[in-house]
Amino acid sequence: MANALDPLSGLLDDLAASLDIPPSKYQQAVERYTAVGQWLCAPGSSTGRLNPAVHTQGSFRMGTVIRPVVGDSEGEYDIDVVCRLQIAKSRTTPQNIKNLVGDRLKEHATYAKMLDAEGRRCWTLEYAEQDGIGFHMDVLASIPEDDERRRVLVEAGLGPDLSDRAISITEKMDNGYRWHHSNPEGFATWFNAINRPMLLEHSGIQKQRLFEQHRQVFANIEAVPDALVRTPLQRTVQLLKRHRDSRFCGLQNDSEKPASILITALAGLSYRQEPDVHSALIGVVDRIRRYATTGIILRQDGKWLLKNPVDPGENLADRWNDPDSAKAEAFFTWLEWLTNDLRVIGESLESIDLEESLTNPFGARVAREVLEQRGVSLGSLAPLASKTVRPEVGHGDRPPWPMDLRGRVRVTAQAAHKGFRTLGLNSNGRRLHKGFNLLFEAQANVVPPFDVYWQVVNTGKEAEVGRGLRGTIFKGESVQRESTLYRGKHWIECFVVKDAVCVARSGEFFINIE
Repeated sequence: MANALDPLSGLLDDLAASLDIPPSKYQQAVERYTAVGQWLCAPGSSTGRLNPAVHTQGSFRMGTVIRPVVGDSEGEYDIDVVCRLQIAKSRTTPQNIKNLVGDRLKEHATYAKMLDAEGRRCWTLEYAEQDGIGFHMDVLASIPEDDERRRVLVEAGLGPDLSDRAISITEKMDNGYRWHHSNPEGFATWFNAINRPMLLEHSGIQKQRLFEQHRQVFANIEAVPDALVRTPLQRTVQLLKRHRDSRFCGLQNDSEKPASILITALAGLSYRQEPDVHSALIGVVDRIRRYATTGIILRQDGKWLLKNPVDPGENLADRWNDPDSAKAEAFFTWLEWLTNDLRVIGESLESIDLEESLTNPFGARVAREVLEQRGVSLGSLAPLASKTVRPEVGHGDRPPWPMDLRGRVRVTAQAAHKGFRTLGLNSNGRRLHKGFNLLFEAQANVVPPFDVYWQVVNTGKEAEVGRGLRGTIFKGESVQRESTLYRGKHWIECFVVKDAVCVARSGEFFINIE
């Protein structure tokens, strides 16, 4: 799946693999949802009498599962399961269906202890951690859609292979319960059809490798399931979701980040059977960015529109259009972060900056694991300010506030020169010539309101002669613009101040000018 002539493709493939569910945990998850399904389908039980069908949905079904980021650590694997009870909508109510599934789970001595309070759409089973990795299973109660709804889907252009899989799910509201249209099995069928050509191409080699690496799990190659084979499309979705999680983690607009179904739909719509991860990821991101010409995302009468591929009447971008919503802005900001991060990683492949260029967008654990596997010598994952010796200077303000560094602030940088493309920068990374414009951005996980302060320190003879030595701490915004005027090693640092206390400090971001 990695292009042997493209080192970045191999690196991206390794990154995605490190996000994946290990085969032993996959087997454990299969055993768990199979056991839950057997309990719900038991003959003579309250749910079993309604001939239920129980199957996985979402990322587990489509092979795009990753371990999510929660705060400063990684969270539990999420297994989504649909329980479809065979009964006509006219003969029941959403409350009755929801309670049937919940009450049946409560009848099991073990599940009753694991069951969370009733969720808006699901019943959630919390499994205890094993080997430091936890699971939770969301069980979605549903029934088949009625003939009228399926007819609407057919008239909208869906074939029976997709329309016949549509379901009505239950939704608990403040004033009672209601039905909600859904088609998770149809969505997985649509996605897997796009994925299938590359799945067939990569299956043999990957199954051989998985068997050799996990002989304690699989008796033979034939025992390795297709569900553990990963194609360029699946790896692309995994990388996109992990980048989203890492980039929004701890930010004020974390709740506005793109939903997984939206990312998966866009990836499926944008994929053109590229044979390796790098070309697939770059192609998908490029086509999404060019939505105005590709038509993948529509802008109609001032409204955003992304049609659900298995329900053309559903707008996956509908919440972008809510009053005061920042979801569209967050999405396109994320695309810019993604584009810049991929460029920085590509430019850092053979440099000492590779560790940091992977850590920022994908997380410290992933960066360390991938680089160790590749035999790359690792430094500390602490901020580069602690790894770089700063020149001794006799100028520069000392921070005037008491320090209580309970928050985090990260500085990213770009350099632009007239007539040249914009460059992503790492601290103490590439050397720049004079005449570049610099843009620094501070991203903090501190709850507002707060103030942002910056300190720019210039060093060297040119700055001294030109009376350009700086070191004053000044109040600013989250974005700070500078330029490369003097040769030497210079740095910028950001401080986040709340209630007259410095609660986050970035450390020095070094710029070398020649």
